[in-house]
Order: sequence, then C-alpha cells, then structure tokens
Amino acid sequence: MREDFDEDPDPSDMDPDEHDDDVLDTHPCPNCNAEIYEDADQCPVCGHYVTRGLSAQHKPYVYIAAVVVIIAIMMTWILRVM
Repeated sequence: MREDFDEDPDPSDMDPDEHDDDVLDTHPCPNCNAEIYEDADQCPVCGHYVTRGLSAQHKPYVYIAAVVVIIAIMMTWILRVM
C-alpha cells in the first residue's frame, strides 16, 4: 500500500467555488419563459423546440431576399439577350 494517500486532503482542493464550471447554464424558453438548459433541444414544460442560430422569425426574410436577387439576375440576363 502506498503511504502518500494517508495524508489529509489539501483544503484548497476542497474549495466548492472551483466546481461552479460544472453547473449548466440556463436561459428562458422563447415560448413559455420557463428556465431550460442551454443545450436543450426542447422545452420540458411546453414542448417547444429550441432553435440555435437564426431564429424562425428571421428565416422568411432570408428566403424573400434570395428570391428577389434571383429575379433581378434573371431580369438582367433577359434584357441583355434582347
């Protein structure tokens, strides 16, 4: 048996503040405002799926802008051919 394990632990090793990094962060659900974990895919309270990155409210504008750009390119190409 090794004797170096018979010592009392160092008090600085038992500091509870060091383990605060292990606590998962939470944020409010965008649907019901219940606190949910940051890495949650779905709210456990209301069942709303949580999206990361671009929110669902902004996506239609991206598609509309893309369609407008495509139409402008097609119109430019058609006018040059004539």
